[in-house]
Amino acid sequence: MVRPSNRALAVPVLIVALAAMQLHPLDLNAFALEVSMDWVPEAIGRGVDLGYEGEEAVPHIHGDAQLLRELLSNLIDNALRYGKPHGRVTVRVADGEQPRIEVEDDGTGIPMPTSRQSSRATWRACRASSKGWSSSSCSRT
Repeated sequence: MVRPSNRALAVPVLIVALAAMQLHPLDLNAFALEVSMDWVPEAIGRGVDLGYEGEEAVPHIHGDAQLLRELLSNLIDNALRYGKPHGRVTVRVADGEQPRIEVEDDGTGIPMPTSRQSSRATWRACRASSKGWSSSSCSRT
């Protein structure tokens, strides 16, 4: 959620970002595999099994490859950092009602009370213990 003081800045930035987007046909299988391969050295260094699963007939989408690469890289990076040590991370291209890319890891996940806050930029300042959420471990920025 954008705080009221930041809304005046957020709208023009969003307009510029949307105007700068370059939508091109994108083969999701090839794209997701390529981005996944970029993360193999990091996965090996962490002892994580980084896998890829693709669909045979996933249609091309129109998207901004640079923005999607940044998004997918962020998801893979988070899975490698916060998944189980020496665990598994799977990047999967799936085709259902809409083609999609999934990143799955075998970490513990985000505790439910925290999951609502995980989209906030300050969430990493908050720490969840294995026993659950502790509001005293969170400070507002």
